[in-house]
Amino acid sequence: MLGKMQELGFLSKRATLAAKSASLELAAPSNVPAIAPYFLEYVKREVSAQLGDEAVFTGGLRIYTSLEPALQRNAEAAGKAILGAQTDPEYSLVAIDHGTGRVLALVGGRDFATHQFDLATQGRRQPGSAFKPFVLARALEEGVSPDQAFDASPYSVKVKDGTWTVRNYENQFAAGKMTLRAATNWSVNCVYARLIMQVGPEDVVQTAKKMGITSPLEPNPAIALGGLSQGVSPLEMASAYGTIANRGVRIPPTGIIKITDEAGELLYKPEQGATQALPEPVAVQEALMLHDVVETGTAIEARIPGVWAAGKTGTTQSYRDAWFIGYAEEISTSVWVGYREGQVEMNNVHGIKVTGGSYPARIWKAFMQPSVAVRRAPAGVASVAATQAPAEDLPSDVQVSICPDSMLRATKRCPAPVDIYLDPTRIPTQTCNRH
Repeated sequence: MLGKMQELGFLSKRATLAAKSASLELAAPSNVPAIAPYFLEYVKREVSAQLGDEAVFTGGLRIYTSLEPALQRNAEAAGKAILGAQTDPEYSLVAIDHGTGRVLALVGGRDFATHQFDLATQGRRQPGSAFKPFVLARALEEGVSPDQAFDASPYSVKVKDGTWTVRNYENQFAAGKMTLRAATNWSVNCVYARLIMQVGPEDVVQTAKKMGITSPLEPNPAIALGGLSQGVSPLEMASAYGTIANRGVRIPPTGIIKITDEAGELLYKPEQGATQALPEPVAVQEALMLHDVVETGTAIEARIPGVWAAGKTGTTQSYRDAWFIGYAEEISTSVWVGYREGQVEMNNVHGIKVTGGSYPARIWKAFMQPSVAVRRAPAGVASVAATQAPAEDLPSDVQVSICPDSMLRATKRCPAPVDIYLDPTRIPTQTCNRH
C-alpha cells in the first residue's frame, strides 16, 4: 500500500521509507461510546427488559432509537458550559417529546468513563418544590381556583407522626394572604402545606401516579414540598411534566422506536398507550400558571425571549438537590443538579447557593434555546405574558377559548380549542398564530 502511494505520487521516497520503518502500536480500547453513553445504556436496559440479555449481546438486532444527535450535543454542551469543572456538582438532563414519549436527549452525569451509574434514569433524589405541580393539578381538578386566597404565614398541623411545621424559604411571606397563583409563582411552602391538607395527600399521590411518577410515593402531607421516601428520577419528572404540556395526556417514555432482526422482521415496538391523566382544561390552566413561574417567578433565568415556556423550580433542604423541569413547544426537559454521593450541601458553588432557579434553570435554557430553534414551527410562539389585556377592559370571571398549541386565544381555525375561566388580567389579547 505504501509503495503504491509512492508510485502514484502521494508519498515521497523518504516519507515511504520512514513509514515502513515505524513500529505499529494498537490504540487502547475504549469502553465509552462515542455519543450519548448514558442513553445507550438506558436503551440496552430497555432491550434487555423486552427481549432478554442474550438478545442484546449475541448480535443481529437493528435497534432504532429516539435519540436526536443535535439535541444530545446541545444537552452535553449546556451542562459543560454552566458546570464544567470537575469540582462542580453533577448534573443530569432528560428531554422528551411529550407528544410521543420519545426520549430525545439524555445526560446521566459528567463523565461516563468514571461513573456508569445513570443519574438521569437510575438516580432518585428529593424533588423539593418541583413536586408542587402534582398538588396543584389535583387542586385544580377538585375546583380550587387559582385566585383563591390562602394564609401564607408559618403553619403547624397535627399529623399521624406528630406535628408538621412548615415555614417558607428563608422565612419569606411571614404574614398575610396570597392567591394560589402567586404562591405557585413564588413557590410559597406554607400555602402548599395548607393546600395539600385541603385536597388530601392520598389524592395527590393518585394524581402524581397518573401523570407519570413511577417511584414509590407515600401519602404524607410532606410530599407537597417534595419530602418523598425514595425520591424521583429526572426521567419520570420530565415525563410527568410532559403530561401537563400534552393537554393532560400521559404517554410513557421510551428510547426505542422499534427493533428488527437482520432481515428487517419486527421484533419489538413499544406499546406506550396514551391515557387522559388530567382533564384538558385543568392541564391548560396549570400550564398558564407554570408559564408565569418562568416569566416572572422563581424560574425567570429559564426565560427564552420569543419562546412560550412553562415549568417549576425545586430546591431541597440545605441546598442538597436543585431542579428545574419545564417545557417549550413539544419538548419537556428535566434538569437536576447535585452531588453524586448525595446529601452534600451546595451553599457555595461559584459564590452562590444552588437553587432550582439558578444553575438548573440556566442549564435548561442553554439546552432548550438552540433545541427549540432546531425543531420549532416557522411561525413561532408568542409569549402570553407580553400580550395580556388591561384588567379594566374585561369583566370578571371570563370564559375564554385557548388553543393548547400556541396558548393564545383560539380562532375558528384551531382544531381543538379548550374553554377555561381566566382571571381578566391573565387573558391573552393575541389570537393563535399557528393555525
